[in-house]
Amino acid sequence: MNYNYAKETTVDTIASNVGISTSHFTKQFRMHTGYTPYEYLIMKRIHRAKELLVSTNLTVRQIGFETGYNSEDNFIKSFKKKIGIPPNTCRKCPV
Repeated sequence: MNYNYAKETTVDTIASNVGISTSHFTKQFRMHTGYTPYEYLIMKRIHRAKELLVSTNLTVRQIGFETGYNSEDNFIKSFKKKIGIPPNTCRKCPV
């Protein structure tokens, strides 16, 4: 997840790849990280997006796709929900 956060995947696929059930994987993951796999994935995507916003001239749309979102709108909504401000505002005044 740390390196493949931008790829489309499911918890079922990840659990299968490590040879355990989805429910066991989810419980173990949460126990070790404090997050569900989905929460962790979103956290990784948003963290990388923040890095790209302040260190590149990529558009918000490009950053959204680069970090695994399937549309600019989904990226903006997710970013704003987690950070509290839209990506363009974060670029101007990094949080």
